[in-house]
Amino acid sequence: MRALIKEFPFEKTSPLTHWDRGSWPSCWIRHPDPLTPPFVTAYRREFGIEEDAIVRIHVSADERYELFLDGVRLGRGPERGAPHWWYFETYDLDLKKGRHMLVARVWSMGKKLAPTAQMSVTPGFLLAPDRSEFLEVLGTGSAPWEVMVLRGFDYTPAVHEFGVGHNVDITGAEFAWGYERGEGTGWLPAKPGERAKSGPQANLCQDVHLLYPATLPPMLDTPRQIGTARYSKVVAGINTRSVQIFDAENDAVACGRWDQLLKHGSCVAIPPNTIERVIIDLENYYCAYPQITVSGGKEGFVRLLWAEALFYAPDSVSDYRKDGDSKGNRDEIDGKYFIGYGDIFRPDGGEHREFRPLWWQAGRYLELVIQTGAQELTIEGILFFETRYPLEMESHFSFDKPELVECLPMMVRAMQSCAHETYFDCPYYEQLMYVGDTRLEVLTHFAMQRDSRLPGKAVHLFDISRIPRGLTQARYPSNSMSLIAPFSLWWVAMVHDLALWRGNLEQVKRTMPFCRSVLDHFLQHLNADGVLDPPEGWNFMDWVPNWFWGCPPDGERSINSVQGWQLAHVLGLAAQVEEWLGEDTLAERDRRLAATLSANLTKVFWDEGRGLFADNPSKTRWSEHAQCLAILSDQLGHAAESRLLENMLRSGDLEKTTIYFSHYYFEACRKLGRMDAFMDRMAIWFELKGRGFKTTFEKPGDSRSDCHAWGAHPLYHYYASILGVRPSAMGFATVEVRPQLGGMTSAKGKLIHPMGFIEVDYQVEAGFLTSSITLPEGISGVFLHKNREEPLGPGRNELRTPCSDLLPTAP
Repeated sequence: MRALIKEFPFEKTSPLTHWDRGSWPSCWIRHPDPLTPPFVTAYRREFGIEEDAIVRIHVSADERYELFLDGVRLGRGPERGAPHWWYFETYDLDLKKGRHMLVARVWSMGKKLAPTAQMSVTPGFLLAPDRSEFLEVLGTGSAPWEVMVLRGFDYTPAVHEFGVGHNVDITGAEFAWGYERGEGTGWLPAKPGERAKSGPQANLCQDVHLLYPATLPPMLDTPRQIGTARYSKVVAGINTRSVQIFDAENDAVACGRWDQLLKHGSCVAIPPNTIERVIIDLENYYCAYPQITVSGGKEGFVRLLWAEALFYAPDSVSDYRKDGDSKGNRDEIDGKYFIGYGDIFRPDGGEHREFRPLWWQAGRYLELVIQTGAQELTIEGILFFETRYPLEMESHFSFDKPELVECLPMMVRAMQSCAHETYFDCPYYEQLMYVGDTRLEVLTHFAMQRDSRLPGKAVHLFDISRIPRGLTQARYPSNSMSLIAPFSLWWVAMVHDLALWRGNLEQVKRTMPFCRSVLDHFLQHLNADGVLDPPEGWNFMDWVPNWFWGCPPDGERSINSVQGWQLAHVLGLAAQVEEWLGEDTLAERDRRLAATLSANLTKVFWDEGRGLFADNPSKTRWSEHAQCLAILSDQLGHAAESRLLENMLRSGDLEKTTIYFSHYYFEACRKLGRMDAFMDRMAIWFELKGRGFKTTFEKPGDSRSDCHAWGAHPLYHYYASILGVRPSAMGFATVEVRPQLGGMTSAKGKLIHPMGFIEVDYQVEAGFLTSSITLPEGISGVFLHKNREEPLGPGRNELRTPCSDLLPTAP
């Protein structure tokens, strides 16, 4: 049995017509009593078949479900979406003749307790067989499904997060053990509700799930036996947040027992009337469903909290020991405090009880606190089921600069940890998909893997998030609206990136009218001087320490050049997409508007004495951001761009781009051939390993999040800027190769391409660059150097170029 995933958009494979448009033959079902979230229910259907059969079923729920057949989990869902684009999964059940039990565990946390990214219409469950002869056997609303409230769940807030939702506190004495096999008492006939509906149709009200097939592969669900016990101690109480950890107090023998359990599955027995505290280091960053198996321990307590790192102070903010950092070296725990959140499990004294939360947790460190009463508790196993999008490195590279290579695992792990049913800004604090983050995650994804389903879904979800004024929401899915106007422009850039790197022609065609509406919204904010007044919402651009809430100077109240140059840059990207789509008139309009805006920005913000653009009209504030976006706008000409970049690099008083916005700094360096500056800025990443990081962080100084995939973008630049391989036509139909090795004498790589791989091998010797470039069958391109272009054909291409010819020149 397996989950079936259809490519985006929907491809109809069913003989029925209900799966893409119209009402389904099955209904949503619910508990017969009105239930107020939070609650957890189980639905069961026992049935028999007279001969072996493969039965296709379509399944969804509000908010989340787990599906079991004869006690074995088949999958989870629904894939996260929005009320007017609600997903269903498709499974093929390989059924043998005889009796079977289908069970779904469904939970609804409600807006107050659910993750911010979790949207909802009305709690319920839906299962529809693909073939009409199984409708009375399995279809919800037709077959006699039963439902039961699963007791024993309470909920605790994640104390210092923003959007991940509440955690569970499970009381084993009340829990319905064996529910997944349909066992237990208290089952009631489920109440049928409204017919399920798919796609655009007549007579729709707003409060309805509009169903579409899931587009992604199943998330990873891989058991990991991982972790090392770093600290163990018998303590006086369970309130450990304010209790400092000292290596000198560690019980090394107890740590050894816990190591045996973590690595080899050996049991650990906790005597009666004991409280033991254990700090576990997973030694990498994980997103995982933890599973703790216990026996005995009636009236005991097992708490498993997660953290990305330990803190210098129990309130996490009052003690900054080094460079304003409240956590210090992430490898160190001595003298620190554990501040985390997670789940609580209360054993009932039964044998081999498996406790698991409803939702996964994230981080590197775990605090396990176990309290026993009169009965001994045996921990029989701790297992971690890693979950994330199946995002793996398909591309490869080799550089003779080891610092670049050492950064790779952190960037890959950050990307993996922030890629799930949507991209996330961070898996620990928010689990929300923000446009600014996602644009860089999508580009990095293109450098890692051929698959474009998650990038396509991201573009689509922000498309349907748009509000009547034309802006996309800043984050989506989200049960509360947030507007970050500059992020709407980055969404238009995302559409450009999807078109350039993967094509997705039909999706791009459908999306471009809405990109135009975003641009029109900004153009309506041009003032009498023809420059951009700040649009409504949070005008975040970058976490610059001296900018208020990440906004450029006067970014909330008055004009600034950073947002103006962003608009000019994105107008240029939109023009390129219009041209690919054959909309030459619209492309010309965008370029004309960008040119006019550029001229107006120059009048207001240019300072001839400094040779730089100021951030504000009074020319008292300056940043790298304005210079980089001006360069990327393609409006200044090569000589002016070169002068601007040189002045930016020489000036010591500009606000610097942080780990996020350095992507645009890198793009400017790459455009003008200043890879020495690129390498200098990479110092941010080079120091991460020595500071104990396993993933890239959020921002400078006291970074809240240790895992922010917007900091993984140098992985994209390894291929697109250093090795110099980029698409030069929509869908990567042709290739541009422009290596810039930044002082290295050898580099090679293998970049994933929709048609295979692009392989490059560079060697610098005696003033010459020898290049071997292999393109997939049917793909051609150009090798760029100085004033010449060397054609590249399918297969292997050999070139020898004087290094002096690689210096940048005007395009």
